[in-house]
Amino acid sequence: MYEQAVIGLIGGMSWESSAEYYRIINREVRNRLGGVHSARSLMWSVDFGEIERLQHQGDWEELTKRMKDAAIRLESGGADFVLMCTNTMHLMADAVAAAIDIPLLHIADPTAEKIKAAGWRNVRAVLGTEYDPKLPPARFDVAIVLDTYHHFNYPVQMLQHIRTALKPTGRLIVIEYYRSRHHPAATDEDLQSHIRLDHDGVVAEVSAHGFHLTRSFDHLPYEYVLDFAR
Repeated sequence: MYEQAVIGLIGGMSWESSAEYYRIINREVRNRLGGVHSARSLMWSVDFGEIERLQHQGDWEELTKRMKDAAIRLESGGADFVLMCTNTMHLMADAVAAAIDIPLLHIADPTAEKIKAAGWRNVRAVLGTEYDPKLPPARFDVAIVLDTYHHFNYPVQMLQHIRTALKPTGRLIVIEYYRSRHHPAATDEDLQSHIRLDHDGVVAEVSAHGFHLTRSFDHLPYEYVLDFAR
């Protein structure tokens, strides 16, 4: 009889993000196996207050130590592989992978596979952080934030860096889910808890940090499109 692998999750950065990973993983297992099936998983959840403090201090050595410790604990607990429920902490992914004898699934690998499969040759991957997308200054004509604005835990810093990366005539396009409009793939409760701001809130937040709205589109069933000038 087939037995699922045990997924080891390093979570807590933030707990809202971890909950989304947990929700999606279990939803996909149910979709594939049917019935009331769910994922076999373990999660080691850190205190994000401590992690955020260390990030602000630039203590990446201590942060690496904590991520390695979490991965080792998951391996000891019976996980068959580990993934990190965060973007920023992939900066120490190599060190974490070297500390355990089970695979670490890197967030960039499936992205690279999709790019290769599509035959795209003009894509350059950049690993940003929660605070900074790590884009070169005054380089881009358009920045597109596609269904990810609600993941900006530090919108002020992210918007400042995006603005710096744009040329003087650059534009920011935000495509985002409605918080108050029913979506067939999510419950209304999920939308309310996961989507931080609705249309007017996003417009106000982005406009307060160096952008001004030029156009707004409402032709999609579950999302809206905002076009901001720098």
